Amino acid sequence: MLHRIATMGLLVGAGLGACRPELAETAPSCEAEPQWARGVPPPVAGQYPQFRLEPKHRGQAPPGTFIGPELALTWASAPYAIGDYSASKGSPSFDGERVYAAFDDGYLRAFDPEDGSLAWELALPRAAVEASAEDTENNLGSHSTPAVGGGRVFIGDYSGWLTAADARTGALLWQVKLGGSIGASPLLFDGKVFISVEYPDPDGKAFVLDAAEGCVLRETDFLGNHPHGSPSLDPARGLLFVGANNGRFQAFDYVHERVWWNHWMDEDPVDGGLGAIKTTAAVGPDTVYINSWDRKLHAINIENGRDVFVFETGSRVMSSPALDGDQVLFGSHDGHLYALQAAGADAGRLNWSLDLERTITSSPTVLPEAGVVLVGAHDGAVHMADLQTGEPLWEAQLDALVTSVPIAVDGTVFVTDAAGVLWRFDQPAD
Repeated sequence: MLHRIATMGLLVGAGLGACRPELAETAPSCEAEPQWARGVPPPVAGQYPQFRLEPKHRGQAPPGTFIGPELALTWASAPYAIGDYSASKGSPSFDGERVYAAFDDGYLRAFDPEDGSLAWELALPRAAVEASAEDTENNLGSHSTPAVGGGRVFIGDYSGWLTAADARTGALLWQVKLGGSIGASPLLFDGKVFISVEYPDPDGKAFVLDAAEGCVLRETDFLGNHPHGSPSLDPARGLLFVGANNGRFQAFDYVHERVWWNHWMDEDPVDGGLGAIKTTAAVGPDTVYINSWDRKLHAINIENGRDVFVFETGSRVMSSPALDGDQVLFGSHDGHLYALQAAGADAGRLNWSLDLERTITSSPTVLPEAGVVLVGAHDGAVHMADLQTGEPLWEAQLDALVTSVPIAVDGTVFVTDAAGVLWRFDQPAD
């Protein structure tokens, strides 16, 4: 049975300023050669600290997360968006004490999870650009999802700055300008920040920085066009995966600073050229999954960079894939949420699809223990479906398009909409 909730914004919270030290115009190189961790610590129950949870970006909820179709609205924040830019917006992060989100006004904010009140806010370098802009239809601010860990929170903005702030107070720790713009989300792993950066040529590259100092440890060569998607990692192999708008999907050995392979997307049937990659890869044991404007999901062998299978949808794809065991899930501009067999003899087979009838640029979050998947859509709602059948179970109508990723911890869901409202839904207590 489909459970539907109609909601309206509940205004809570008041702003608190944070001080700003001097900005560093360039990121210095680190002097010492880094040590590289090969193992990945398991996710912490009750926390969702960064985009797609963990370095492999499989889009899974942390252990112990259970929600069902009885979710009810707990609170909604004030609206913080100042424009109407329909590309995928940043998603919330949660470290067990604060909920963090960045918005198109160029501010990073931290919220009290109990009532949604504003704990602190920090103006990013992009905030001054947005405050002076006469055209509010294309405000960019920050589309990054914050990454939080070790008492620090990291965020990128559309003026090309990467910022580190104190997670409890919002005090600025360091800021470095890496390029023309950052539309991707930072990845925090092993005391290092991995980030995609765009240049105005257009071009771009990915960087690895020391999280404590903000100095550069590694960087790829130029990719040939903008990388909008966030880097994903295979720590066991020491590989970073990143895609760009010229259709290049690269595996980069960040330990030895060399290209492992390049894989090229197929032709974009609308604009010609190779399909632009605006998504983030999901990394399995032997296969990495990525999709693009060529309308397809590509499952690629990690060792040799060749397609294991390709699945074509009815339109462009800007929704990043999620992995649930032997199943890979993603949305498409054609309005469908797809679930495919990810591995084995039937790899690439369609298990089910759910037609939401509106564009999906949100990326799905899978909850293996609850047996459900969450995703947002351009109908302005967040949707829940059964993982095995695709049966719709619940939806909540928000105030605007839902292009961000809904996150789930314990019995709670946090999600932002294009109006810049942060929402909390909860499973009723027994």
